[in-house]
Amino acid sequence: SNTMPDKTHNCDDKMPFPEMVLLSGLSGTGKSALAQNLSSIVNTTKNLFVSGKFDQEKQSEPYTAFMSAFNRLCEITAPTQNLRTDLSEHSSILAIQSSLCSSIGSESALLTEIIPKLSLFFDNQEITTTNNKSADMGYETAKNKFNFLLRQFVRAFCREKTLVLFLDDLQWADVASLELLETLVLDRNNPGLLIIGSYRDNEVHDKNHPLTRCLHGINAQNNEIISSIPLQNLDLKTVNRFIADLLNATADKTVGLADIVHKKTHGNIFAVIHFLKNIEDEGILSYCIGLLKWKWNEDEIRSKTSVTDNVADILKSKINKKLSAEERRVLQVASCLGGTFDSSSVFSVMDKLCSKEKTIGAKSEQIGSRIWSDLQPNKK
Repeated sequence: SNTMPDKTHNCDDKMPFPEMVLLSGLSGTGKSALAQNLSSIVNTTKNLFVSGKFDQEKQSEPYTAFMSAFNRLCEITAPTQNLRTDLSEHSSILAIQSSLCSSIGSESALLTEIIPKLSLFFDNQEITTTNNKSADMGYETAKNKFNFLLRQFVRAFCREKTLVLFLDDLQWADVASLELLETLVLDRNNPGLLIIGSYRDNEVHDKNHPLTRCLHGINAQNNEIISSIPLQNLDLKTVNRFIADLLNATADKTVGLADIVHKKTHGNIFAVIHFLKNIEDEGILSYCIGLLKWKWNEDEIRSKTSVTDNVADILKSKINKKLSAEERRVLQVASCLGGTFDSSSVFSVMDKLCSKEKTIGAKSEQIGSRIWSDLQPNKK
């Protein structure tokens, strides 16, 4: 099968039918990072790249990852957001708007229920004049209607550009999303759609898992659509190259350190990065300004660190070390809100909890703000 670079470099040429690339591997093997880094390759005037992530806490909510991706798609292509683009790009955007209006215009009110940003392509009168709401339909009717309209929605963009859609954590996708995925990937009338999906293969080992059934269904109808790229932990040689590059040293100088890191992390790239950060924080790995190079004590690293290839354990240890009990309480509340949330929701819940427990009270927003500042920029 084609490699990921082959797929993305071919984006500038229309594909004859949708394609799907599956990235599988354990947590921390770099699936999400690989896909997101492709956005810089894919994002040209001919292509669009958007992404959405499924959330373990929101599996009962349909289309969550698609909603996130499609809302972003509308934001970056809406005519009102692209007034300064060149003539050819502006023409392409107007063509997308025209296609959306002709294919789903009369049903725009229904689709804006799950893609609010679609309203950027329609005036308010066009949306409010239709009374056809999903609440008035039965579940199957509404689902089939949504899938039909979403297929039309995606086609409108793919007629003008190649669309690369990244869906993260497919192991947590709801059934409605998987049915939509199958609908989009098997749409032979939609050239120019490339879907990249990632999932944790250790959580999808059952043949009755919804994702397994979905992929089998796609392959049963066309076994040439899906390409699979399994990602594994890194071997010692690769870890050594990574560390040598990171520390601006030669590979022969870092091989001893790399051997320790590899044994401690089993080559999990997420664990490798955090292991190096931890030993730097503890002063075991440090930069010597006088020598203009990094220095470390291998015996000290061996004795003072433990095996740490479990991503959850790494984060747990870091949270316990870095945050106070009050700050951890804020994170506990935030974790109940899913993978994405806004600070006002967290502060509102904290204030109610604090008023009942008479604990940190008005300090909740101050504590939360400290955590938020630590998470910015480019972190969630």
